[in-house]
Amino acid sequence: MTNSFMGSAVFPITGNNPVAAINFFGNEKIVEEFFIFSDCPRKMDIIKSQNIRYVISPAPLECNFKVIYAQKNNIIYEVSNTE
Repeated sequence: MTNSFMGSAVFPITGNNPVAAINFFGNEKIVEEFFIFSDCPRKMDIIKSQNIRYVISPAPLECNFKVIYAQKNNIIYEVSNTE
């Protein structure tokens, strides 16, 4: 899960399809809800329903996700979609 701009780089780098991407596919409403409107329980619902394993965010998320990379405005979280 990432914003649309960053999502366009996920597939070429990882070979995995992002939930959000400008040039590929995705559900912008889910991305918007995840990053702008939802609280942590709703974020977990989205993570489970979309089978998300990683979240890339330009800002900290206050949801106790495991940070695996943080530098400047790029934070990568590893999340469990089975909790």
